[in-house]
Amino acid sequence: MNKFLGKERINFVTFNSLKPPQSLIKKYQKRKEFLVPFIKEARTERNYKIILTPLLNNKAPKISRADALAKQRSFIRHDPDKLAKVLMFLLELEENKNFIKAII
Repeated sequence: MNKFLGKERINFVTFNSLKPPQSLIKKYQKRKEFLVPFIKEARTERNYKIILTPLLNNKAPKISRADALAKQRSFIRHDPDKLAKVLMFLLELEENKNFIKAII
């Protein structure tokens, strides 16, 4: 992403730590689509921090019977509330950095 942005702008990357239900994984595998695994050792010379946290939405998506494309859509999704909490934490991180340094 930084390459496309033109310089180092990414400070954090979130990565879901939960595994989706096997039934959903199989749906994707049938379409030759696979989960991206988290490999901690994959790249050590990175300029960003990784936040490994549970972001998966556990609720089944609401599907309208009128939606003819429902079987084509993605059903593994991030929980917007969980993702918002992570983003708010990051936004408040700078103003709280002195407080965080004081925790022993």
